[in-house]
Amino acid sequence: PEPLDPGEKTRLGKGLIWRRMDKATPIYDRKLSLAEVRHRIQAYYEPYHAALAQAIETAQRDFGAVWHLNLHSMPNDAYERLGR
Repeated sequence: PEPLDPGEKTRLGKGLIWRRMDKATPIYDRKLSLAEVRHRIQAYYEPYHAALAQAIETAQRDFGAVWHLNLHSMPNDAYERLGR
């Protein structure tokens, strides 16, 4: 019911809640209901990001800086690609 602005990852089925494991393999046998999606956001996404924000704030306060390395999309053969 809210306005959405889905990006390319959502179109590929790999947005906030993944629909597929790969191009051909669906995770679910049906569309999730709005209630299921809202529950997942409220029960998992929001608490996780609140805890992460608190951890970053604490590290910033304690150490003066925070380095965030975003490696979740790193290919599994990254070292081979680098020739390592």
